[in-house]
This record gives sequence, structure tokens and C-alpha cells, in this order.
Amino acid sequence: MRVDVNVVLGAVAVLGAAAAQDLVPATRLVPVKWPFLTAVALYYALTKPVLAAAAAGVWAGMLTDALGGLPQGGTCLLLALLYVAARLVRKVFGEEAAVQGVALMGVAGAVQQVWMRAWAGGSGVAALSLEMAVLAAAGAAAGLAAGGLVFLAMGLLDATVNSGRVGIRN
Repeated sequence: MRVDVNVVLGAVAVLGAAAAQDLVPATRLVPVKWPFLTAVALYYALTKPVLAAAAAGVWAGMLTDALGGLPQGGTCLLLALLYVAARLVRKVFGEEAAVQGVALMGVAGAVQQVWMRAWAGGSGVAALSLEMAVLAAAGAAAGLAAGGLVFLAMGLLDATVNSGRVGIRN
């Protein structure tokens, strides 16, 4: 039986992103959790075949919900919508995944903050309020930072695996 290296690396990346997302605290400067799991799912959506991207998206969504105390499935739906957006952006703008991915993560970070608060219900933050706008802006900043870190790390990991220096090939 042959296992696709994209699935194995995806599992490692999702688990690492889950640990980072859980361990990096929200602060007064950035009052939201950093969306590392969303960045991994978006990286896979932009760079990998559909089955590997779907697996990474489902794992990332379920872990995001579990870590955030949200009902299971809400983030999976958001990541599915982000997958469609990522594929459209890739089709329109070409193959340069890193720049597109970081830009999309800025948007995704803001959207995810609003989405998660709506999905959680009773968060105490009105959808059209200054507080939600601040949270969305913080989410955009966290999304840009998380996207940059994840796309850099995953790009280096993919380059290492594809170079054959670690004994496995994509």
C-alpha cells in the first residue's frame, strides 16, 4: 500500500498548526487566536491535489472547532468556502501561491472572526458594531502573520521533500 506524502505531511502540518494555535495566546494587542490551522488548509487548497486539500481542510476545521469550543462542522464549512475562493484566485491570478495565500489569509482571518462569533452564538458582540470591526481587523492582522509563517514553513518543507534530501518524494 502506498501512502501519498501530501497526506502524511498534511497530518503533521495540521497537528503542528493546532499546537501553535492552542499555545499562542490572544493578547491585548492581538485579541484573537492566530488562525494557523486555517493557513495550513489554505496552503493545501492553493498548492495540493483536491483530496489532500480536502483532508487538510476537514482536519483543520474539526480541530479549530474543538480548540475554540465551537459546534463541530462550522469551521469546515468556512474552510470549504475558502477552498472555492482559493481555487478561483489561483485560476485568475496564476500559480504564485505564497503571495496569494498570505493575501487571502488576511481576508480569511477577518472573515473567520465574524464567522466564529456568529457560529458560536451568544458571544455578546453584535455583528455590526465597533467591537466586531476591531476583532475583524485584529483577525486580518493575525491572518496575515499566520499566513506568512505557515506559507514560509510549508514552502520550505515541500522544497525539502521534493529535493529528495529526506528520502521521500512527492
